[in-house]
Amino acid sequence: MKISKILAGMSAAAIVASMAMIPASAASTITIDNAPADEWSNAFPKFTNAEGKEADDFVDGKTFTKDTELKMTVHFEWTEKGKTEGYCAIKPAFANGWKPIYEAADLAKSGVAVKSALTEVKNDDGSSTWKDADGNAVTTAVQDDGFVQFFSTDVTEFTYTVSSDVVNTIIENANAENGFDGVVFQVGNNGLKVTSIDFSQDGVKLASATQNETPAGSSTAGTESKKDDPKTTSSTAATSSTAAGTTSSKAATSTAATSSAAASDNTAATGATAGLALAGVALAGAAIVISKRK
Repeated sequence: MKISKILAGMSAAAIVASMAMIPASAASTITIDNAPADEWSNAFPKFTNAEGKEADDFVDGKTFTKDTELKMTVHFEWTEKGKTEGYCAIKPAFANGWKPIYEAADLAKSGVAVKSALTEVKNDDGSSTWKDADGNAVTTAVQDDGFVQFFSTDVTEFTYTVSSDVVNTIIENANAENGFDGVVFQVGNNGLKVTSIDFSQDGVKLASATQNETPAGSSTAGTESKKDDPKTTSSTAATSSTAAGTTSSKAATSTAATSSAAASDNTAATGATAGLALAGVALAGAAIVISKRK
C-alpha cells in the first residue's frame, strides 16, 4: 500500500494526537561571572533589586515548570585552601530562608551517599578515604545539615534533582503576594567557586534577570532572610580521599513555608508542541489531496 493511501486513511485529529505525544526537550544554563568563593557565602554575586537595595541573587522559582522535577548540574572550581585541606562543600537550599532542600530525615532519598553511613579509613599518609558498606570509595556525600561534601579534587560537578513536589512548593512560595523563593547555593568549608549550572527545565533564570519581568505586587527582593551561621553548621570533614569520581545526587522531598497564593502553572514548551500539531494537520491534509489525485 502506498504511503499516500496510508496517510489519507489517518484523520487529522489522529496525526495531531500522535504529534502532541512527542516530548519537547528543554534545557537552560546559567553562567556565573565573578562568583564569590568564600566560605559561607552565596554562590551567586549580589545584585541591586527593584527596590534599589543590594540583595543575594538566587535561581528564581517563578521560572520553574510546575509538576516537573528539576535536575541541576553544578559545575565548580576548587580553591587553593580546598585543595590543601582535601575537601570542600556546598549546600543547595531554599532561597527564602536558606533552609537545606535535603532534610536530615530524607538524606537517603537524595541519591547521594549519606556521610553518617560511610566508614572512614585512614591512609598511610594521614588522609582519609570514605567507603560505603560494599567497600567502595565515595568522593561525594551529604551531611545531616544538608551540605554536600567533596573528598577528591577530581570532582568538579554534581547533579542534584529537586523532586516535582518540592518544585511546586517553591513555585507557590515564589508567586505569593510580596513573596519570593527559589534555589540558592551556600558555599561551605574551604570555599569553592561555582562557574555554571545546567538545568533540565527551559527558561530557568536568576532573580537578577527576572526582576524587570516581575508583575506589580510580587517581589524579587533577594534572600535577605537569615543565612546559616557557620558557627552552628557542622560542615566539617576529614582530610582528603584518594579516590576520584563524581556522584549524581537526587533531591528528596522537603518541607518549606507554605503560601496561600495559587501556584503558577508555568507550563513550558507548549508552543513547540502546538507547532508540531499544526504541522501534523497540514501533513494530513496534503496526504488526502495526494490520494484523491491518484
